[in-house]
Amino acid sequence: MRKLWLIPVGFLLMTLVVYGQSLRNDFINLDDKPLILENPIVRGLSVENMRKAFTSYDPELYIPLTLLSYQAEYDIAGLNPALVHLDNLLLHTLSSLLVAWIIFLLLKNTWFAVFCGLLFAVHPQNAEAVLWASARKDLLSGFFCFASIATYLPATKQGNVGRRWKTLSITLFALGLLSKVSIVFLPLALLLIDWQRLGTLTQRNIIDKIPYAMLSFVFIIIAFIGKSAAIAHTTIMQKALMAPKTILFTLTQFLLPHDLSLLYPYSKTISVMDPGIFMPIVALVLLGLLVFINRRATKMIATGIGIFLVMLVPSLPNIERGTDLYVASDRYAYVPSIGLLLIMAYLLRLLREKITQKQKTALTLTGLLLITTFGFQTNRRSLTWRNNRTLYASVLSLYPNSYVAHSNLGLDALERSEFETAASEFRLARGIHDTTDMKINEAIALNNLGARLINEKKWQQAIEVLSEAAVLNPIVSDIYFNLGVCFEQMGKRKEARSAFLEAVRLNPKDTEALQKLNRLK
Repeated sequence: MRKLWLIPVGFLLMTLVVYGQSLRNDFINLDDKPLILENPIVRGLSVENMRKAFTSYDPELYIPLTLLSYQAEYDIAGLNPALVHLDNLLLHTLSSLLVAWIIFLLLKNTWFAVFCGLLFAVHPQNAEAVLWASARKDLLSGFFCFASIATYLPATKQGNVGRRWKTLSITLFALGLLSKVSIVFLPLALLLIDWQRLGTLTQRNIIDKIPYAMLSFVFIIIAFIGKSAAIAHTTIMQKALMAPKTILFTLTQFLLPHDLSLLYPYSKTISVMDPGIFMPIVALVLLGLLVFINRRATKMIATGIGIFLVMLVPSLPNIERGTDLYVASDRYAYVPSIGLLLIMAYLLRLLREKITQKQKTALTLTGLLLITTFGFQTNRRSLTWRNNRTLYASVLSLYPNSYVAHSNLGLDALERSEFETAASEFRLARGIHDTTDMKINEAIALNNLGARLINEKKWQQAIEVLSEAAVLNPIVSDIYFNLGVCFEQMGKRKEARSAFLEAVRLNPKDTEALQKLNRLK
C-alpha cells in the first residue's frame, strides 16, 4: 500500500515518454483555427468571455467548459500550443488512471487494472484525442465521464457516505456534459454496470439514474438546438446503414490499430446492396445475438460491449463534414473503449486462473510487448501531428484523393507565403472536387504569386499567373490592378488601361487604380 504512489508516477512517465514530443507540435488549421486561433471568446477569462462561452455554440456544439479551459491557458501563455498540448497530456494521464481505477473497482484485480489503464494511455486510437488541440472537448468530457463512473461505484453504499458519492458523481457528469454532450448516454452505461454487479435491475437502480437522465435530457435539447443550424446531406436511413460499418471499424482499430488517419473518407453510395454496408450489418447482428444468448454466462462481456455501444451511439450520426462522408473518427472511441478494456481485463483474469506459472510469465511478457508496441506506434503518430504539412501528408499517403488534405496543405502554404505551392495544392484539390471555395483560394494564391513576380520585375510571368487568377475569380479588383501594373511596365498602355478600368469597376474606391487611369489618359 505504501508504494501505491508509484502507479500514478508510472502512468505520468509513460504518457510523457509516448506523447512528450507533442509539446513541440503546432496548432493545425482544421478546427484549431476557428476554435482557438481566431476565436475571440477564448482570449482570456474575462466576465464577457465567460458569459459568451455559456451562451453560444461553437459553431454547433455547446462546450462552455472547454472554452473556459482555453481562456485560462490564454491568460497564462497566450496562444501557445505547447501549453495546450501539455494540458491535453495531463488530462489523458488522469483519465488513464481513472480507467484503471474503474476496472479495479469492478474486477478487484490490481495488475490487470493497471495493465488496461496503461493500454488506454498508450493506445494509438486515442492519439487523435490527445494530439489535436481542438479535441480538448473529447478529452475533458471523457475525464469527467470516467470520474463520474469512478465516484458512482462507491455510491451504492447506504447512508450519507453513499449520498455524498452520488452527488459528486452527478456533479462530475454535469461538468462532462458542459465539456461536450457526447457522454449523454452515461446513465445507460451505469445501468449496465448495476446489472453486472447485482445480477438484475431493480426499481431502485432505475430511480437512482433519474438525476443523470434529467441532465441528459436537458443537454440533448441543447445539442439539438445547435445541430439544427447545421445542414445535413444524409438521411436518417443512410446514417443508420453506416452505423454498423462505423462500429466495426472502430472495434477493429481498437483490436488492431493500423493506417491511422485524421480522415477516413467514404466515397461510395450508401446502399444496403453494397457489401461494404451489408456485411457489417450481418456481422453486428450475429455478434449481438451471440452476446444476448450467452448474456448470463458472459455477463461481464455483455456489459463491456453494451458500454462500448452505448457510449459510441452519440457519435454515429457524425458521418458527414460539409458535403463529405467519413467512416469514423478516432477521437470518438476515447470514452467507449473503456467497455472493451473491461472485457480484456476480465478475459485476462479468467485466463490467468487456468494457466501454469510459465504461461503466466509468458502472458506478462506479451502484455509488456503490447504496451511497448502501442507506445512506439503512438509516439510515431505524435510526430505525424507535428504540423499541417506532416499531418496532411500522412492523410494523402493513405487517401491520395483527399481534396480536403490538398486544400488544407494549400491554406498552410498560403500562410507561409509559399504561393506557388499553395496554388498547386488548390489545383490538385480542384481536380478531385471542384468547388467555388477552391477556385477562390487558388485565385488568392495566384494573385499573391503574381504580386511577388511583379516585385521581381518578371512581368510576363506575372501576367500569365494573374490571368489565370482572373479566370478563377473574376470579381477581385486587386487581380486586375496587378495586371494593369504589369501591362503598364511593359508599355502596353491599352491593356493596362483596360485592366485598371476593370479594377475601378469592381472597387470604385480604389484610388490608386484611379490615379493610374488618369496618368494613362
